[in-house]
Amino acid sequence: MTIALIPPSFATDGITWHAILSSGFGPGDTILIAAGGTHRVANIQINKPLCLIGAGEIPDDTMLTCSRGSDSALEFLSTYKLSNLTVKAELGCCLLHRSGRLIINRCLLQCESKPLDFLSCPIVNTACSSEVLPSQTKCTSELAN
Repeated sequence: MTIALIPPSFATDGITWHAILSSGFGPGDTILIAAGGTHRVANIQINKPLCLIGAGEIPDDTMLTCSRGSDSALEFLSTYKLSNLTVKAELGCCLLHRSGRLIINRCLLQCESKPLDFLSCPIVNTACSSEVLPSQTKCTSELAN
């Protein structure tokens, strides 16, 4: 198992993220993202089981931001775990789940929807499964503002 720390100054654009995720990480590895700064991501495809964890004390300490013009911040093509992160999308979705199992723990998913709120959503799921799991998603008006 590999554990890597990605500092904010290193992971500032989508090209860097593609290089990081396609490099020496294998199934089951953990990637720890340093707190502070803004990590810019856009249409990052993740096709192997990995764990992505924010190194801050709270999710707001480690922020992944996706700008307009992208379909999603992160696209999952395999089983994946996200923990202790804030993922913010200006337009589109924060997470695009295509296949595998997606586990989200202590994360904030924020969509900047003004003025096109009908085009923004936290998660788009196109994965097929014969097993239906109960939703544990809680919505609060505080997150909508």
